[in-house]
Amino acid sequence: MSSEKMVIPDVEAFEYFCKIVRLKHAKRAAQAKRLFFKREAPVNEIAWTVKEHFRNPLQEKYSDNAGSAPVPIAWSRFLNDLKKDFPGKIPRQFTGEPELRDIQENLLDKWAPTTTKSHKLVPLLAYFWAHTMAGDGFASAVSAVDHDILGSSFEKAFNKPVPHTMSVAKALYDRVLEEERISKARKEKQIFVGAGLAATCIALVVGGAYLFLANPSQPVESEALGNSAYNEAMDHGREGDFDGFLADLRRSNEQGYPVAAARLGVSYLLGERTLKNEGLGERYIETAIERGLPSLARSGDVEAQNAYGFILLRGVGIEKDLGKGVDFLLAAASHGSSRAGVHLAELYLNNKSANDDCDGLGFAIAARQAEEFDGYFLEAVYYDRGLCPEGGKDPKDRLVAAVELLTHAANHDHPRATWKLGVMYARNRGVQADPENDKIAVEHFREAANKGVTDAQVDLGSMLRDGRGSEVSNENDRAALELFRKAASTGNSRGQLDLGWSYDMGRGVALDDEEAVRWYKLAAEQGLAAAQNNLAMMYVEDEGVAKEGRNDETAVDWLRKAAEQGFALAQKNLGWMYEVDRGVPPSSDNDSIAVSWYSQAAELGLPSAQFNLALMYENNRGVEDSENNAAIAEGWYRKALEQGHKPALYPLVVNLTGRFERETPEWEEAFNLISQASDEGDGKASAMVGKTLIRMSDPRTVGEARGVERLLLSWKQGHAMGAYMVAETYLHSDGYSCMFEDSKVEITETDARNALEFSATEGNTCAINLLGVSYEIGALHKFDSQTALDYYRQAMEAGNKNGEENHIRLSSLLAVDNRQMSYARISDLAAKGNVAALCGLAYETLYSKEQRDFATAGEALKQLRNMGMSAYSKDETNAIIEQAVDGDESAEVRKVCSPFRENVISVDKFIER
Repeated sequence: MSSEKMVIPDVEAFEYFCKIVRLKHAKRAAQAKRLFFKREAPVNEIAWTVKEHFRNPLQEKYSDNAGSAPVPIAWSRFLNDLKKDFPGKIPRQFTGEPELRDIQENLLDKWAPTTTKSHKLVPLLAYFWAHTMAGDGFASAVSAVDHDILGSSFEKAFNKPVPHTMSVAKALYDRVLEEERISKARKEKQIFVGAGLAATCIALVVGGAYLFLANPSQPVESEALGNSAYNEAMDHGREGDFDGFLADLRRSNEQGYPVAAARLGVSYLLGERTLKNEGLGERYIETAIERGLPSLARSGDVEAQNAYGFILLRGVGIEKDLGKGVDFLLAAASHGSSRAGVHLAELYLNNKSANDDCDGLGFAIAARQAEEFDGYFLEAVYYDRGLCPEGGKDPKDRLVAAVELLTHAANHDHPRATWKLGVMYARNRGVQADPENDKIAVEHFREAANKGVTDAQVDLGSMLRDGRGSEVSNENDRAALELFRKAASTGNSRGQLDLGWSYDMGRGVALDDEEAVRWYKLAAEQGLAAAQNNLAMMYVEDEGVAKEGRNDETAVDWLRKAAEQGFALAQKNLGWMYEVDRGVPPSSDNDSIAVSWYSQAAELGLPSAQFNLALMYENNRGVEDSENNAAIAEGWYRKALEQGHKPALYPLVVNLTGRFERETPEWEEAFNLISQASDEGDGKASAMVGKTLIRMSDPRTVGEARGVERLLLSWKQGHAMGAYMVAETYLHSDGYSCMFEDSKVEITETDARNALEFSATEGNTCAINLLGVSYEIGALHKFDSQTALDYYRQAMEAGNKNGEENHIRLSSLLAVDNRQMSYARISDLAAKGNVAALCGLAYETLYSKEQRDFATAGEALKQLRNMGMSAYSKDETNAIIEQAVDGDESAEVRKVCSPFRENVISVDKFIER
């Protein structure tokens, strides 16, 4: 291959191509099903299709004397050639690096040529390579992928045309470069013009034309050109006529009035209505300052004081100075500027000092009385947040008043009031609870979102995504994604958080952890606690942070920032990091620190934190050792359970049954709790109730039968351990059948076999081991030692100790190359009374041609009988032994050697677990 033919395609187009072709692991099976089978983002099919289209060209290119190379060999040779002969560069989006790097360094060296990951990224590399090489029989494959496969999917997903040919891609790339060149030239020209204006202003100042040194507390009526148009603009604003407001404001600015320029800048900075800043806000404010806004404010001009004070608060075009900004706003407000009152009310609203709450509310009320619709909005927000409670209104009346204020402002086309009114309906605050409230909220959010309120865009997206006021659908997921993206692109931290979450969960877009981390980080850096928590957990779970890798210390830093803001979920997660010693130095104090964070989150009402705190008290970790700890744990379990945290149910039941005797109210309450959960469909609860009833009852009684009914119910509810107990009960009882209340409770052999197989399929290691036992002794399945050995191996690999013992025992019995040695070892152990060895000796001397010795088999079986290791009665066992001694191969030795009592986990242990 020749690197001279290498051409970099359009970077943006190639970035989109990478996104759609690159496979992403699914975090949950449901997400994978939604992504791959509903074809929202058909990345799986496309990746394989690319590979299929390049199969023949690659096989032909790497053919040898035997004909076309097999596909794996073709791909392997293709990769090897690239690693040795292809030093070209590719766009950074392909490797995820900040700069262009060598393919060999950043991609191909990471995988061996025969790796199974080739079906993910190698097709992408092949496609890219074929496009750049443009020859060697790959042209038709490239065309097929471009036009027949990628076209519609690509364009639908990204609203971008596919780069059909390299010439088109190159043309796009050249056009981008040209636009960048023109943009740069324009910026240079603006700088030159700006410098000229600045020089003119300096000359005027030096000439003594403008000098404002008056005390800001003394109001001055300005007669400056443009003041009249500005006043007309303010009148339009108070009337809710935004178009008229904007038109007169621009006219005033054209006439040179600095306050008009400042007010325009503020409007663009705040993104009022559908205004897009794009640097205009900063330029208008710079113009206002150049025209003498600071001096005009110091001279006592009320409107200038208001505008300049706000600019000082924001630090735009001038150094930020909160104290000086407040002084100018207070001066303006004291002389009747309702807009200054609005700015102060909003400042105090977002200030942590409680002393400012009532002052802020007072400014908001004054602005509302002056018919400033921002005043209506802010007064409502103060009431909704419960600020300045001494204001004289009952909390419920304050919420109703808030809705009335917001409704009035919304009816006068105030976008933020329209958004906030939607929030009140969505949360049923100040309005009558009604199923239709969500639909009303959606209407308000949509109206405000269309007018550029970014918080409304986020809330509308959340409602669509969650199916509130609308249906849950893929279409709504995608609509929500675009709303989040729109808000995020303006710097709205909530939009950035929800956009990150969409990428994190694969809602409305293909899963992309790196994008999730990028947006979480942008929101986290703005101080949004929820984003800081989510970003931290990405570091904990090592998702989307491949460049940095899992970093528990970084995670703890972000969690601490969120926790210190009072974000309960972060407090709980930070407590967990201390509990498990992750990201923090090992210390004997870590448990107590964990308890401290759990306590804070629990007091805030987070049920998962209440549950964790209960466990710490239950286990005497991080708390003083006290006999009251179990009771304290009970209290927190109850609080968590009251909020629907189901994991708290089982430890609460164990807590109560462990502390109180049967027939006490507490014990009865525990049993009723678990029974209620069983009735509500909880399979684990059904298993616990069933086994408890069986333990409490005599065999073949109504109580036992009811317990068996619950075990069968647990199996039907899909609980693996319940299904295991069904099979275990059958085998322990040699079949189960009981009549009560004119009904029959029965476990058939088919039931037991199906339940056992279901439980094993669900991964229950006890069931996997028991399945091996069943095959080994021919209990529920046909005798098959090799299959039994395989199930023992699976149980062993899953950590089941009984499975490990059974695997060692049976594998030694089935050994071929070492049979004599195995027999000698088994005989030695059997002489010492080892149960497993006695079973093995009986097997070996009954079934092995080399070691067949019926007398020895009989003696081994007699020892097992005397040790109680038989599934039959004593008489039945004796008959089987006689058959074995007489050389009858039909003797069911397997059941005499039933290893149930030694190799199956007791049900009592399950209850303890």
